[in-house]
Amino acid sequence: MKAKAKGAEGDTARLTGQRRTTRALGVIALLGLLFGLVGMGEVAEDSLRVARNNMNPINASGDIVLVEIDDHSQRVGGAWPWKRSVQADMIDKIDQAGAKRILLDLSYDFATDPADDQRFAQALARSGKVVLPIRPRMGDWNGERVAKQPIALFRRNATLGSISVYYNYAMAVWKMPYGGRFEGGGVANFASVMSGVQGEP
Repeated sequence: MKAKAKGAEGDTARLTGQRRTTRALGVIALLGLLFGLVGMGEVAEDSLRVARNNMNPINASGDIVLVEIDDHSQRVGGAWPWKRSVQADMIDKIDQAGAKRILLDLSYDFATDPADDQRFAQALARSGKVVLPIRPRMGDWNGERVAKQPIALFRRNATLGSISVYYNYAMAVWKMPYGGRFEGGGVANFASVMSGVQGEP
């Protein structure tokens, strides 16, 4: 009788242990699902990524020159927006300085003064190196719907590049596609154009 009692107690203990293990695994799985749904894991992942990047810093190549339209620029050139004819002169000067590519992160999806727009289009044609932005809606990369794109006069004389990006919970950009589809063809992301690194959209 004592042996049977001990055996029954052992079976009960094992069963209780299995139930606790199953319950613990269930709680862990539920917490993992909740963390994934609300993006809590990104906080830890981003912190680890920053730590890794700080341990392996990479110096800027110096191959990319940023031309800012800042307060000083507006004191010299006048308040923004500048006429397209002024922007045409900028393209000519940057081209003469030896730029391999000129990427303009500005809106060209509307017409302005016809004479100014014509001068800008002529500058695009003279350069042949200018990349103008399009803004596809994220998640809609088949080219059927594009939020903003340059007017036809400018598209004829420039390459198009996507400036759409994915923002995380902190409004930071950690990753982006190499490009997307536009009017049946592929269009590279600005970052891909600048780096010279190509990949699947």
